[in-house]
Amino acid sequence: MNINIIHTKDKNSENGFVYVNYSLPNHPPKRVSTKIKMLSGDFKKYYDNTFKNFKPNKQIDFTEIRLKIEQMKTQNPFEKPITTNDDDFIKFFEEQIPHDLLVSEGSQISYTHILNKLKKHYPILLFKNIDNNMRDEYFLKLKTEKTKNEKLLSNQTIKNHFVVIKKYIGLANRKKQANIIFDFVDLKFGKKKKKPYLLSDNDMNKLLKYPSNERYYYDVTFGLLQYFGNGLRFSDLLFLKVDSFKDEYVALQSPKTNDYINVPYSAMFVRTLYKYLFRDNNRLMKIVDFDLIVDVARDNDNVTLMKNEIIIELKRLSVINKHPYVFQVSKELQGYDFQTSFTKEQFISLNRERTKLSNHLQFIAKSLELDCERLSTHAFRYKFVDTCLKNNVDIYKISKALNHKSIAITELYIKRNFNLQDNTEISNIFDSIHLR
Repeated sequence: MNINIIHTKDKNSENGFVYVNYSLPNHPPKRVSTKIKMLSGDFKKYYDNTFKNFKPNKQIDFTEIRLKIEQMKTQNPFEKPITTNDDDFIKFFEEQIPHDLLVSEGSQISYTHILNKLKKHYPILLFKNIDNNMRDEYFLKLKTEKTKNEKLLSNQTIKNHFVVIKKYIGLANRKKQANIIFDFVDLKFGKKKKKPYLLSDNDMNKLLKYPSNERYYYDVTFGLLQYFGNGLRFSDLLFLKVDSFKDEYVALQSPKTNDYINVPYSAMFVRTLYKYLFRDNNRLMKIVDFDLIVDVARDNDNVTLMKNEIIIELKRLSVINKHPYVFQVSKELQGYDFQTSFTKEQFISLNRERTKLSNHLQFIAKSLELDCERLSTHAFRYKFVDTCLKNNVDIYKISKALNHKSIAITELYIKRNFNLQDNTEISNIFDSIHLR
């Protein structure tokens, strides 16, 4: 570890404070104040950088200063404090949140919310007091607690509390800072989550015929593009950029995984986007009659024609809108960097956009009397998977389309949401190929 002593002076005077700079490979540097105030001239004159200390001087007594710096030089700010079962779990939880490698800023916000809720009921919670009795007590408190809207907390929210608490207890155990056995498997969270309300084929036909002059045509288009874009997530499609449109496919970047997703120019994907962009354009209505688009889309040449017109129009709109995104993106999100997590403001804005779209889709479901009772931003992704399963699409292809990290994730996703417990129901296409 490398240590340097530096002086920083105030803006309007020569006075300032002495700091100790610590640097260690593979760690961000840390600066700790000694709380020693002195003139910058005295620091330059009397501090010996070679010996990392102050020179003996008759005019200024550096004895106390020297001792304090020597003491600070023996410290290692990169070492985390060791806790024991007598230490406060709340304090440990609070210290670990900023250092956690979280998937997104959204996770950090929810962890902070859980921490605040825990602090509300347990201002001090020693490791040694965390046991099954404490677990049951806290569970009952959460079950009877109400939100600002006077609603009880959902079972999933309560479960999330215990998942996060268990995570941090496990972290303390692994660091040998505590020795606690904690679980929540015996807690009764209620009935198992039902499978999602799926869009029926009749629903899809109604949405495909949704009039372009209706108020929520944008929202319907967004959902259909999720479906025809291989089950894209809401955030994937929201951050679709104009320069994502390549010659052979659409290459968009996923904020969740930071990976690129290649979406083919299927006839229905091109048709849906084309119809949305040129719904009021008389010049392009002469090129492709909207009433004949379904037939025209079967012709590769006409799909290419529509694709080229789409790219030209998107470039024109990006100049007018002064941002590179295809859809309506808030100012907070327009500066999002895919290499970093969302800031708190960006995460709030993303949730706001998702909630707004879900509310609009819910209104559409009621007005069109759809069979799907719960139309949300994820409903079109569920419908994509459902269509794949009904047509015996191999699970590997489904996993790749959904941009999952592994087939195991896809398998779990399908089991949870479609109640398919046997793998043969998911991907057994070999018998149909080889048995005669």
